[in-house]
Amino acid sequence: GASLRELSDAGFPVPAFEIAAVDEESLRQQVERLGFPLVVRSSATVEDGERASFAGQFASFLNLWSFDDVRCAAADCRASLHS
Repeated sequence: GASLRELSDAGFPVPAFEIAAVDEESLRQQVERLGFPLVVRSSATVEDGERASFAGQFASFLNLWSFDDVRCAAADCRASLHS
């Protein structure tokens, strides 16, 4: 399946999205710059297949406003893979 970026680049209507940086300082800057609620969801390899995507199956966190909320949710998503 196509990624959100590929669909957007092809002109399909997709929800607004950001690709977050992996280092903590860049992530902090992105969260502070955006200024609207964010979502963090799990996306383990076992959640995404060639024919279907089940991203967020292990964990999803909605309406996150602060960097600390996003950081904690990301840690909880990583932990959910092992639960």
